Amino acid sequence: ICWGLESSGKMSVKSATWLAHGIHPSHPKWKYNWLWKLDIPPKLQLFVWQILLGRLPVRANLHYRCTGISEKCPFCTHPSESASHLFLHCPTIQSFWDQHATLAWLSFRPSPTRITHMITYLVKNNNKVSNLVSNLLGKVLFSLWSIWKARNDYFQFQRFQPISCSP
Repeated sequence: ICWGLESSGKMSVKSATWLAHGIHPSHPKWKYNWLWKLDIPPKLQLFVWQILLGRLPVRANLHYRCTGISEKCPFCTHPSESASHLFLHCPTIQSFWDQHATLAWLSFRPSPTRITHMITYLVKNNNKVSNLVSNLLGKVLFSLWSIWKARNDYFQFQRFQPISCSP
């Protein structure tokens, strides 16, 4: 017997999963496969994965899932706390990015409209210019993680410790 979903003809868990989910190996691969190749901790990879899929449990997503939680941003009372609002547009968090730029820790201040655009832009350019952009990508991802942790402290304990960045 020959398994038709593998070039070797042998069945694998991977190809059986494809079959179970109706995915054929010739289908285009997930466009964010680069994420698993980044040299960052697995916890950070999962966090970025949730951002890219739009599954980060920000208040807008929690509200959408009927949890009874208000959509309002806990920092600025914007009507909807989406990932893009939290990481790019919230006035409280914008001061964090300004501080990073002032201390020259980051060479830019994020300005895209969507957080997924910023991450994919940095990754696309990460392949072209090695160490400089790679370092920038790592700083941005760890900054996003710091913002997320501070947001969760506020969300859970109703206290906000200003996020500081030291040179």
